[in-house]
Formats: sequence, C-alpha cells, structure tokens
Amino acid sequence: MTAADRARVLERLQQGRSPAEIHAEFPHVTLGQFAALADTKGLTRAHHGSSSAAPAVDLDPHLARALGALAWAENSHIPRNRKLASRVREGLDELLAAKDKADSIAAAEREVAAAKKKLDDAETQLRNAKNTGQDDKRLRNEIRAWAQSQGLTVSPVGLIPQDVMHAWENRATARPTVPAQRRPSTR
Repeated sequence: MTAADRARVLERLQQGRSPAEIHAEFPHVTLGQFAALADTKGLTRAHHGSSSAAPAVDLDPHLARALGALAWAENSHIPRNRKLASRVREGLDELLAAKDKADSIAAAEREVAAAKKKLDDAETQLRNAKNTGQDDKRLRNEIRAWAQSQGLTVSPVGLIPQDVMHAWENRATARPTVPAQRRPSTR
C-alpha cells in the first residue's frame, strides 16, 4: 500500500466507513491491511469499547493485535522480524488463494446444479412432448378398433375419415349411422 493510499484509507476509516466500502474503492488493499491500519491508529471497536458513535472497524481484538504486529514487523529495522512478517504474509496469501479457489469451486458447483436442473426440466419437457405423440397414436388405434367393431371400414394407417371421427365423438349419445357405402355387404 502506498503512503497516499494509506492516508486515504485512514481518512475513510476515521469517517466510519466500513471495510467493505473502502475495499470497493481500494481493491488492491487487503482487508488485513485495513485492519492493521485501523489497529495501529486506534480505530477498532476494541479501542473504543462497544460505543457505536466512535468510527471503528468491527474486528476481533486478537486479530487486530496480530495484524498490528504484522504491520510493525514488516517495517521493523530487525531483519529477522521482517523475514518472519514476510513468511506470515506468504501464509496469509496462500490462505487467501485457497479461499478464492474454494469460492470459485462453490460458484461453479452452483452453476452446474442450476444447469443440471435446467437440463432435467428440458428433458421432462421433451419426454412430455414425445409422449403426447404416443397418446395420439393410442387414441387413433382405439378409434380404428371401435370403428371396425361398428362395421365401419377404416384404414390401419393414415387419416381417419371425418364421418368416422364424428361417429366416435357422438358414440355415447346415440348409435352412429353408418353411411351406405361403408356398410359391409351381406351377400
């Protein structure tokens, strides 16, 4: 974090803005850096008790101390402290990368689940569309069988004649009249 960024972040912390708001404005600055800066400048809730009037970052006091120590060690004149701070920072970066990866995997799993649901819905819709044709075929076969039992001549394939369809639709109300040309001959 540059000195100018540090000053602007500190100003926003003092205004009482949340770390999330500040992070949106400064995406290259980590939340840990915000917390360390807040701790070193006495802006955490741990410094102000539970008073909501004080501009403070809501941060675990132990974490605030640890981040403050990290910021101190990174700027220490003792090489051992700087080296330790560097290793801690690398470890934190690894943790952040692992969390980002886990978040990415979780987001991909949600997308896959949504895509599977959409695919299942589409397959159900396709199955229903295909079954509709099967139902139509069964109905046509039923009409043909009924027509033959009534003495009507019906082709086993193709369209069912309109007079046969009319007779089928009125089968419950009256005995259909069979047209003369369709009656089987009794010779």
